[in-house]
Amino acid sequence: MVMNIRRVGVGTFLAVVAALLLPPRTLRENPDAPVIANIRAIHTAETEFFSCYGRYGGLSELGPTGADLLPVELAEGRLQGYTFVVRPSGSGYTVQTAPIKPDRAHFRSYYSDQSFVIHETRAQAQSQR
Repeated sequence: MVMNIRRVGVGTFLAVVAALLLPPRTLRENPDAPVIANIRAIHTAETEFFSCYGRYGGLSELGPTGADLLPVELAEGRLQGYTFVVRPSGSGYTVQTAPIKPDRAHFRSYYSDQSFVIHETRAQAQSQR
């Protein structure tokens, strides 16, 4: 009987982890899903960096020339049509993204912080005057 409880416990744990890590179906269909996945990768890297160093780090500190927690492209702040800016502070960090060239495929900007909540705004089209 204890084994059954453990199996249910492990199964429940894995289901919760999968629900937190895998994007919902609507995000998989969204062309901005890669940027959201990259923000989540930054959150994971920041969590690991904080556990090792007791503080949050910038993108270069999280990348291959630092703690090697992010791929080089993301650590450089430009990936898949977006710019990424991470600003660490004493008590947390912020992640801001913006499309390099807003178009039909990349038109949302995102903001997040150590709370892991990702906020979305629609990029304003540049007016040609």
